[in-house]
Amino acid sequence: MDAAQPVLLASVGASPVVLIEALFRMADGPRPAALYCFTLSGQVNGLDEVRQYVEQQLEIPFYQTRLEGLQDVRSAADHAGYTEALMRWYLELQHTVAAPLWVCMSGGRKTMTAALQQAAETFGAADLYHVLVREGEEPREPAAAHQAALDGRLDFVTLGPRAARPMVAALRPNDFPLDIISTEPPARTVSVSDRALSDYLRQRAEATDALWQQRESLADRAFPALLLANASQQRWLEAPLDPSADAAWIAALPKVELHCHLGGFATHGPELERVRAAATSPHLPGVTASVPLPPEGWPRPHQPCPLDTYMRLGDANGSSLLSDAGCLRAQIEGLYAHFVATKVRYAEVRCSPNNYARDRDAWSVLQDIQSTFERCMAQSDPRERCQVNLIIIVSRRQSGDLSSISRHVALAVTAGQRTYASECCNVVGLDLAGFENKETRPLYFQHDFDAAHRCGLAVTAHAGENDDVESIWQAVYRLSARRIGHALHLTQSRDLMRAFAERGIGVEMCPYANYQIKGFRPMPGQTDDYPLLRYLQAGIKVTVNTDNIGISAASLNDNLLFLAKLCPDITRSQIIQLQRNALDTAFAPFDERHRLRIAFNRELERQLAAV
Repeated sequence: MDAAQPVLLASVGASPVVLIEALFRMADGPRPAALYCFTLSGQVNGLDEVRQYVEQQLEIPFYQTRLEGLQDVRSAADHAGYTEALMRWYLELQHTVAAPLWVCMSGGRKTMTAALQQAAETFGAADLYHVLVREGEEPREPAAAHQAALDGRLDFVTLGPRAARPMVAALRPNDFPLDIISTEPPARTVSVSDRALSDYLRQRAEATDALWQQRESLADRAFPALLLANASQQRWLEAPLDPSADAAWIAALPKVELHCHLGGFATHGPELERVRAAATSPHLPGVTASVPLPPEGWPRPHQPCPLDTYMRLGDANGSSLLSDAGCLRAQIEGLYAHFVATKVRYAEVRCSPNNYARDRDAWSVLQDIQSTFERCMAQSDPRERCQVNLIIIVSRRQSGDLSSISRHVALAVTAGQRTYASECCNVVGLDLAGFENKETRPLYFQHDFDAAHRCGLAVTAHAGENDDVESIWQAVYRLSARRIGHALHLTQSRDLMRAFAERGIGVEMCPYANYQIKGFRPMPGQTDDYPLLRYLQAGIKVTVNTDNIGISAASLNDNLLFLAKLCPDITRSQIIQLQRNALDTAFAPFDERHRLRIAFNRELERQLAAV
């Protein structure tokens, strides 16, 4: 078949000779290379004669598809079933016939031709037209119809070419196949058992209408997939998060982790035992009885746990354990497996290589951390892969030897000069961490970070967790931090909140750790509301993270679900917005974040389709 030569698609009613008339759409132009007709299950008088004439006299292949179980279209239900089958037939031909499609709407009842026109308007056609026969000259025999065409006694009303609607561009016949009952000549017999294609097209049309109605608020949508949500899906998105019903959805949701301490993983139980078993040194410190047990009710204690006590819960891990190269690698392998299992697609892990450098230098430790994460990424299933980058911790100190601050800044600046690559574990930032009080505010470390700023290295800072809003202000305006860890007291300054929203400064919140250390409603005796929802409503790019997975005994999935208790009115769409905020404020380059946004959007499309 010549690719430029068209084929004819038509439905057939009581007058099948119209098929011959339709073949002569262009008197001097190309004749269709094949004729495809769609019929009901009943016998069509004269169709066999038309088939023989077309194949023998006109030498044009004739292909008939018959819909099983439908004798006539006499009700809305009949029309719905007919339309579903015809649309699937049309979709099939669109992808299996390598030729332009001519579509004639002159065969069958008006409802049948309406269905064919709908298919052409949806999937596209090279030409869409009617055949008009002069009154009193309606031919009844195939030869007479052929002669009428040759004599020029036929008129055609053409609607011209029809462009396929964008919403069907990705559809393939296997998405909505016909049920094949028989292929025995002269006709293939098919059926359909549902209205899946019609439902899909209706939902897409509703989503398009909704998109137009919401055109003024498009910029507020976190991902393009949300723009195409139909009315039912929109209601689902705007409903409050349900920690029980939504557990599976949260588990399947692609996620970003921006505030996770390497030393806070594998602090108890089997994970800790696995890490210790990987030790290469015979001098591994023992797990002493001085390591406190988690408070009653953990991970949801009945009263706040002071920060120093909280940190001691991780004493069985941390620098003393991770100084062993085998334990360090096992810790990384376990953390990476945890990211994959909880569907974290991008993570920035905080570490202190100088603190792990017992028998080797910090540069070697950093390279070991990077190479282990890179090996994990290379070996993981590409569909489940998590891109892991590093943030080097700079621990604030009130007095004494402050050289570790300079050493970690220098380490990060040096490592950050390597060109970013997605297959690598890249150093992307610095974190001012450690115990926060008025004597260790960011202002005191302002000049220590000058080298990082000169080299364009991103900075985040723990601020506003134990200190007041002044610590947050200094982190932003004296340390030039792009993100703030916790920022629980940001609500103390309305002006600073506005600045966060206007400048796109990220806030890294860790619901379980914040609840455990500071206490918020619904903890008994607590009157303060967790501020995350207030930050979201103010337009601040707030994110949800884990802090210390082992100490807090909570994954990122757990932290997101916990928001249903901390912020009872938070909606599913706001949960998705948290992930967009994380992508926007991640320290990865634009190209990496753009790639992740596209991947997240595809997964969200699949999830919404199941709602």
